[in-house]
Amino acid sequence: MTNSDAGKKKGKNLNYLRAANQAGAIKILSTSGPVSRQALARRLGLTRMSITYIVNQLMEKGIVTQVFNERQRTVPAGENKLNLGRKPILVGICPDSLHAIGTYISRYSVQSAICNLAGDVKAKAKQALPKTTTKKSLLAIITKQIDALLQQHDALHIIGIGVASIGLISTETGTVTITTDFDHIENLSLKAILEERYSLPTFVVNDMKAAALAEHFYGAAKEYTDFVYLGVTNGVGAGVVINGKLFEGSEGFSSEIGHTSIQRHGGKCTCGNTGCAELYVSVPRILQKADCEDWETLLCQAERGDAKACRILNQMCKDLSVLLVNIANAFDPQAIVIGHEGAQLGRKYFDKLQKNLDERTITRNLKHIEVLPSTVGQNIDSLGSSAVAFSQLFQGHLKI
Repeated sequence: MTNSDAGKKKGKNLNYLRAANQAGAIKILSTSGPVSRQALARRLGLTRMSITYIVNQLMEKGIVTQVFNERQRTVPAGENKLNLGRKPILVGICPDSLHAIGTYISRYSVQSAICNLAGDVKAKAKQALPKTTTKKSLLAIITKQIDALLQQHDALHIIGIGVASIGLISTETGTVTITTDFDHIENLSLKAILEERYSLPTFVVNDMKAAALAEHFYGAAKEYTDFVYLGVTNGVGAGVVINGKLFEGSEGFSSEIGHTSIQRHGGKCTCGNTGCAELYVSVPRILQKADCEDWETLLCQAERGDAKACRILNQMCKDLSVLLVNIANAFDPQAIVIGHEGAQLGRKYFDKLQKNLDERTITRNLKHIEVLPSTVGQNIDSLGSSAVAFSQLFQGHLKI
């Protein structure tokens, strides 16, 4: 290698490192709120000089601003405590400096939204999907929604498009390969189609993985680097975050936890397996057993002490506990966050799940794994899909 080649390689590596550090600073400030430069440097493992350079760059771009917290009376944890009377000057994100478009595709509807760095939904549109939905009609709805959002908010800085969809998703190619809920939607190359139309980087993942990102950035899993998001809804799915990053598997087909068996001699699932978790803990199955029209009604009946509702939800918790133990033993997470309709189970049932997990995991005498309800709430679809794009920004893969 010539000196010239070595210099180019060093320069390339240095530029990559700077971009990664800059992205790390944006992630911390977007998801954790204002912090001092000293705390930011410590979390990123940088020197004071390096963090000053990064913060100044971000301030010049209008992404970061200086914040003085008038209400602060004590020094934040880890700060210099010699001058207790001095209020630290913090730096914070300018949430509306960058935005992402998020599109969520379920069997019953398509929803697109614009979200900012802080996870605020600025605008959204939703349309129902008929049973006869085809590739062509689905694409027409998606592009119509995105077209309208871009036209109505053309002054915003959009960094990219995130798509969260049901089904098996090839994240590398951004393709919806197959879904058991759609008869005519398979091998749909959303990434290629949307990038060609909008000239914006586009990223496509499974809807539960997107929900895990939303929970990591804006919800109950903010403080965890290793956790599993378990979505209990029309089906059962998961998103696994390891060391702060989404676990994809070799091609993006990982984390189909709803199609792992919890009953050896159980019923036949649509996936071809037997005894799948979806057959025992998904919302439609539970409502069918309870002969109840909707989830909220069932929960209300159980809260009033209805014997049948209580019995069915107690059995659901037993079955769900088997799945939680399998997850804990397989991934060794710090926490398992239960989301979508599952988050509404209530403290009584979460206590049961926690107790069962504490008693049955192989590491029960070594560590405690938290079982938590999702805190993202009704915006999970918008935040999840937009978080797909923001996750690329936070990893330094997008230019700003």
